[in-house]
Amino acid sequence: MRTIRICVCAYMCVASCSAQSDASAKAEALFQEGITARDHARYDEAREKFKQSLAILRKVYGNEHPDVGTSLNNIGTACLQLDEYEKAIGFYEQALEIFRKLYGEDHPLVAGILHNIGVAWKKLGKPEKALVFHEKALEIRRKVHGEEHPDVAESLNNIGRAWEALGKPEKAISFYEQALSISRKVYGEEHPVVALSLGIIGKVWNSQGKPEKAIGFFEQSLAIFRKFYGEEHPSVAVSLGIIGEAWVSLGKYEKALKYFEEALSIQQRMLPEDHPSVKISKDWIRDCKEKLGREAL
Repeated sequence: MRTIRICVCAYMCVASCSAQSDASAKAEALFQEGITARDHARYDEAREKFKQSLAILRKVYGNEHPDVGTSLNNIGTACLQLDEYEKAIGFYEQALEIFRKLYGEDHPLVAGILHNIGVAWKKLGKPEKALVFHEKALEIRRKVHGEEHPDVAESLNNIGRAWEALGKPEKAISFYEQALSISRKVYGEEHPVVALSLGIIGKVWNSQGKPEKAIGFFEQSLAIFRKFYGEEHPSVAVSLGIIGEAWVSLGKYEKALKYFEEALSIQQRMLPEDHPSVKISKDWIRDCKEKLGREAL
């Protein structure tokens, strides 16, 4: 009798393990379908796949499991892409609670969720709340990674954006410059991340009515993009257009025209004629020529 009971228990254990394995495989398949949908910008579909995966994972593992936290985070990000910011924060906060219990406060996953919540609050038009979460994320990332790490630079940039939204451009630039310094050390001088940081600083100076200062940063950014990508690249065209706009604000239409025409030339080789970027460049060229008294396009 005892032997029979042991065999029955063993059979039940095998059956249970098999069922759990099947459920885990189904959850993983749904998760991967969600990733594919997300990567193709099908965010509604991605959210539903992640939710289906989450329901299975909770049954298999309970609520306090890394995969459950990851699914909650992914659902939040899908909501973020669908402009459902409050819903996104709700899912992120659930994920944050799980990761804190599993890993403690000073962990990269915790910092990543804090970052996501900060992004959502910024999109909700609450930069003061965003700032709190980005500062917490920065503190953890510095503890975990040290000062010279891309995640630290990312948090510094996010804090800069929050201060910029709060009407403190000087503070924003201070954080952007710290991020730029780290990016230069991590990636070297001639890298797109460095070019983007230079462009961010240039835009702040431009928004503060100092286009001549902005142009210096924009030109550095353009030079890096050209070295890294070559002439035929959207980032090169965008940079040319941004510099052109800065020259327009200075009333230097001849100089602006040169940049807009270069941008248009690249865009026409890369994009269809009815693309919005082509139209914008043509409009700027027309405006400059009118200011200069020339025949417009």
